[in-house]
Amino acid sequence: MSIYVILGTPGAFDFEAFSQATRKTLALLAPLIELQNSDSGIARDIAAQVSEFVRAVRLGTSAAQCGFTAAEDILTLANLIQSTTIEERTEYLNGTLELANQAYSQGHEAYEVFRAVRTRIYSLTEKFNSMANGRVGPKSLNSRRREDGTRRTVEELRQGIETLEIFGTQISALVQWWDWVRVETNVQRKGRPTVSFDDSSLRQRAVIDRWRLLRTQFVDYTNMVSQLEDSYPELLTEPIQLPMSGEGPKARTSQQSKRGNFRPDISRALDIIKGNRLDKVSCGCVVS
Repeated sequence: MSIYVILGTPGAFDFEAFSQATRKTLALLAPLIELQNSDSGIARDIAAQVSEFVRAVRLGTSAAQCGFTAAEDILTLANLIQSTTIEERTEYLNGTLELANQAYSQGHEAYEVFRAVRTRIYSLTEKFNSMANGRVGPKSLNSRRREDGTRRTVEELRQGIETLEIFGTQISALVQWWDWVRVETNVQRKGRPTVSFDDSSLRQRAVIDRWRLLRTQFVDYTNMVSQLEDSYPELLTEPIQLPMSGEGPKARTSQQSKRGNFRPDISRALDIIKGNRLDKVSCGCVVS
């Protein structure tokens, strides 16, 4: 079996919509933290969902970081394409394949988290409103103020469910952006499985210009999220680390998330690459 990985032309991505969805999502989630001190058990259950939402947000922003790193890789590789062979560029391209796999895994996980928690949130808000409307009896002034505040927060969340759906849609679009990595498989080929790359697109000026624009857009988005950490420290407690320009491919690709099966073609190629490396080690060959 042989696998042929083609670096196609990357599509455009609506960073303005993605940025706006990120800002609105964090603004919607921030007030929910106060619900953890509510007298209502259901309100506290709603607050408990915030951490899952934030995890999905961070997975989405991490997937965007993979896009920035891929753009850096591609542009570095384009500068070397005249002075290197495809064999010499393969290690870089292996790293790009790892990034694509990581981005797919993180993006899909973020989307699935949003779908699951959104359903729970909707159910909890409906249950809260039903119980709140049925409460009767005398209440102290402070008790009424706390309850009114909780009601407003829950109602704002209920009305803002669409905001969360929009962010989920943007995450899904970011995952699909990676379709520029195309994988073709020839199962009839005999002998040891191999993986080869076609990076001819990196000789096209229009493609390189697109990558330069994408790199700028990805880093602008990451910087925006870093600024949001100052606005919402209670939500984003772990600072986002922007990959350093000029790092070698091994340093960047060693920090890999668990592989998902969202792109089985990419996972298959990575398994072959790993297997061939192990074979070289076992036979005493030097692995570059």
